[in-house]
Amino acid sequence: MYQAIYVHIPFCQSKCIYCDFTSYKSLYATQVDEYVDALCAEISSADIVQKTPITLYFGGGTPSLLDEGQLSRIFVALNKIGADFSEVSMECNPGTVSKEKLRAFKDIGVNRLSFGVQSFSDELLRMLGRIHTAKQALQAVEDARWAGFDSISMDLMYSLPKQNINDVICDLQTAVSMKIPHLSCYALKVEIDTPLHNLVHEGKLVLPDEDLEDEMYDFIPQYLKEHGYQRYEISNFSLEGYACKHNKVYWQYRPYKAFGVSGCSFDGFSRYTNTTSLSEYIEAYKNQLPVPHSVEKLDKAIRQAEFIFMNMRTAEGVSAREFEDVFEVGFLDKYADFLSKNIARGVIICLPSKQYVLSERGFKYSNTVFEDLLVF
Repeated sequence: MYQAIYVHIPFCQSKCIYCDFTSYKSLYATQVDEYVDALCAEISSADIVQKTPITLYFGGGTPSLLDEGQLSRIFVALNKIGADFSEVSMECNPGTVSKEKLRAFKDIGVNRLSFGVQSFSDELLRMLGRIHTAKQALQAVEDARWAGFDSISMDLMYSLPKQNINDVICDLQTAVSMKIPHLSCYALKVEIDTPLHNLVHEGKLVLPDEDLEDEMYDFIPQYLKEHGYQRYEISNFSLEGYACKHNKVYWQYRPYKAFGVSGCSFDGFSRYTNTTSLSEYIEAYKNQLPVPHSVEKLDKAIRQAEFIFMNMRTAEGVSAREFEDVFEVGFLDKYADFLSKNIARGVIICLPSKQYVLSERGFKYSNTVFEDLLVF
């Protein structure tokens, strides 16, 4: 049984220099309408019967580019397949929303907003290709609260070209002063075949050195902890009661269903990924054909490793008992060497309940822990 639904909205006013997600810019409104029609058709064809409420997440792209009519049509399709939602999140660009639009989203059923702010430095925002300003970000949060939203998340980035530690401090101070209940703090990742990759490769943009990145990383969890935020995943922090339920489904390796271009579903054994071609996706709808997709069947060893490192991303870590219930194999029988090695390194801690969690040092060097896991 699926425990989350993801809906991909692949449209942007412009594409940021670091983005490698499936998104398209400068498309006509008619193309957005065609896509929504195709999306609703895919949703309507799904066989989902839920006995308990699940989560819904609109990601992109920029889902907040949708108008209320388009969003309403998607909700009608979701309601027809019997989906009942406990949390409905929507990613928003601060430059695409107004008080009235946010109130309309709230009335339709969205109850959680995730603003892609990234920085409160206008210079850094321009460098990244973001369409909003710091002032617009502040106004968007104010408008969201006027519209009745209590659950608000904000994405912030660090390790950006031209960024210094004072920029990071300012970003966090601003977010905390606004009492944003959920913060996602990510290091910039340079993806191949993005404008950012080319600019860095050509020497036109220079990333912070390792010492500066370490300083930024170390400051973030310390500062947020001092101000009441709990780190519940490597890059995610929340005030009590505001952790993202939807993302927990991914990290706890539970089944989820995705709709739209490039949507990736997981049933516990295989991943199913929709075509990344917008035209192919819409043409399948027009010709009343299934959405083209690929299937990746995961063998037991891969599923076991993914179960461990996804759960270990969280503060709760991985439970030996839950692992054994899912895979019917002894956790310590297979991973004793991996665990003893990394406990000795001080990156994994074993709790009395046989729950294995990353230490603070483990969170910082989690990539090396997960790479080590793949050896076993």
